Amino acid sequence: MPRNDDWQSRIKSVDNEYKAMRQASEPFRKMALDDPSILEVGSEHRHLVAACANLESTYLIRLFAEFETGARQFWASQKSTKPNTAALLKGLASRCRIPSAELLLADSVRK
Repeated sequence: MPRNDDWQSRIKSVDNEYKAMRQASEPFRKMALDDPSILEVGSEHRHLVAACANLESTYLIRLFAEFETGARQFWASQKSTKPNTAALLKGLASRCRIPSAELLLADSVRK
């Protein structure tokens, strides 16, 4: 089972990385518009624009992956089964008495 502070630390690290990239991406996008030669070979400004637009979604997926990893580690410490993610969330909600409203929110992120 993961130590709670390790799990929280990994999730917080993803949040901090997102904040750093959000802060850095817009100035870099503007610089690349003025000087396309700063982009790696094969990259175009439109790729950078798309990456900036998708930054929040990208990090949300990473956050959920860290959450799921911790949830699976906890589940494995209690059970020998390996449920799919939807069943894992339902099982944890039942086992840990997580309110259905919270389960619905977690499941909406999963979807």
